Amino acid sequence: LKRRLREQGTSHSELLERTRMETAGHLLQNSKASMTQISELLGYANSSAFTRALAVATDKLRGLGEQVS
Repeated sequence: LKRRLREQGTSHSELLERTRMETAGHLLQNSKASMTQISELLGYANSSAFTRALAVATDKLRGLGEQVS
């Protein structure tokens, strides 16, 4: 599995984080769950870790948008 993921230019941790952020975006837009509840659902150690991961993902998306412009 590691070899195949590497051949595709990704890793297990990258796929996990991408899936977590997609799910977080859906939950933030379509549910009344709190940040704490979402962080627990997604397996983060605490809401601070989730908030940091969300900030990093948001910065990456902004950077991609600037590259496209």
